[in-house]
Amino acid sequence: MILWQPKMLRRRRLILGLAMTASLATLGLSACLHPRPWLVYNASPSVAVGFYRIAAPTRLQRGDLVLARLPLEMRKLANDRR
Repeated sequence: MILWQPKMLRRRRLILGLAMTASLATLGLSACLHPRPWLVYNASPSVAVGFYRIAAPTRLQRGDLVLARLPLEMRKLANDRR
């Protein structure tokens, strides 16, 4: 069986085109919808460096880590502190 027959080539191009279109659509939607993060990377030595999974809040207890989005001015201040 030859893999480069015209019919097979058209089918591969169609599948590749659909996959690329779906990927670009997903990227575009994520840029527009601003989804909540579910995985973040902590580079700060204040707690263990690494990836953290974000879960829906339940009851907070002492020692729990909280992810907060700072206002723009506070982000600039925090960035300048490094």
